[in-house]
Order: sequence, then C-alpha cells, then structure tokens
Amino acid sequence: MEWRRYNLAITGGNAVVTDLVNHTTSTTALAAALTQSITLFNLQPGERINAVKQKHSTAFAGPAVTALASQIGIAGSLNRYCPLFNVLQAVADGGVARILQLGPVLKTINVALVAAAGACTATGAAVGDRVLSCTSYANAAGWTEALSTVAGSLNLVPGVDIEAIVTVANQVQQIRAADLTAYTSKMILETGGGLESDATATAILASFIAVGANMNVLTAGNLDVWVQIDRMPQAALGIG
Repeated sequence: MEWRRYNLAITGGNAVVTDLVNHTTSTTALAAALTQSITLFNLQPGERINAVKQKHSTAFAGPAVTALASQIGIAGSLNRYCPLFNVLQAVADGGVARILQLGPVLKTINVALVAAAGACTATGAAVGDRVLSCTSYANAAGWTEALSTVAGSLNLVPGVDIEAIVTVANQVQQIRAADLTAYTSKMILETGGGLESDATATAILASFIAVGANMNVLTAGNLDVWVQIDRMPQAALGIG
C-alpha cells in the first residue's frame, strides 16, 4: 500500500498536473466551457484506490468566476472518490474534502433466479459491484442432483453462470440458460474502492464545475490530491 500525491496548478491558460512522487508533469489547456475533467493519473491493472483527499493551497480565481468546485472520480462517475469541494474559498486548515474507502465493503443480498438467461431481482445491488459468489440452495420440491455441485446447493460462477460486475441497479444478469427458479440464492458483492480495471488502465480525473465564466478565464489556483493505493501482483493478474 502506498500514498501518491498530485498537484494541479493553473498557469498561463493551462492546468499543469505534477506527480510529486515520480516527478512527471502533464499539461491540459483550460476549456472554453463551464465544466472540465483533467486527468491526474492512470490507475493501472490490479491497483485499488482505498482513500482520496483533496485540498487547495492557493484559492482559484478568474474574472467573473463566481463559484468553482472540484471533484475526484472516473468517467461516468466524476464524484466517485471525492464530492464537490469549493476551491474558490479562502485557503484554511479546515478546507479539506475527503472520502475514505479503506478497501472494499462486502454485502450479502438475496437473488431471485429466473427460468432462463436474463435479469434477476437483486435488491441492494449497485452498478459496479463485483460479484464474488452466488450460492443457491434448492427448495425441497424443486432440487435435483443434476444441477447440484454440492449436495443441496448450486454454486453459480461469476462471469460464467451469472454476471461478474453488476450493470443494472437492483438486478443481476443470469447467464446460465437453465431454469433456476427452484433455488433460493444468496450473493456476496464487493462494493466501494475495488479494482477499476483488470485489463486496462483507468483515468482518474479532477473535474471542475464553474459558475459565471468559463474555465479558460482562470488565472490562479493550486490543488493537491493525495491517493492511497494498493496493488495486486502482476503475476496474479497473468500480465507479468
């Protein structure tokens, strides 16, 4: 597990991101728009974000800008790791927005399996949750040995019999074509930080929302973002 720190500074019509651990920089032109997402870094396969903290050391400013807030997340979920934080306010010791995830959270929910491949009701499942296991116990009248891998139960394999990542809230997709309505099922899900990608890098974004004027009028601002990451060995991923 490690901490990384990134600095985003407004200078000359650009946002300059500096990786303060690896001493690399990237520059993005400020947009003629009220919203803009800027890549801080790319989360690599096997890496998990456990905690994020953001704090500005110089208040952001620009002609006619009346409000400006930043959030940390990924495409499609721009506030996944940090909610909107006022970066136009004066710098103060208490001026910190953070969300601590401290690894994933596990939850167990009931699943109503269906008669063929399709959507199953799974109240409590959230988009992006990882399916760790789904064990189904046969009802007395409907259980058959042919469907069972352990006497009295059927273990559905994520990615084979049932989707591995939840794609619709309060549902899970049954892949297996068999009629499984005779089973009472319990599914264990992992929610929270989680791996962003098992195969490709995922951009972690600082996203801004401005009021009064576009992003490209900004003349000052300095934001620090700390990220706590742990990493699965590449050998375990089969990529190195």
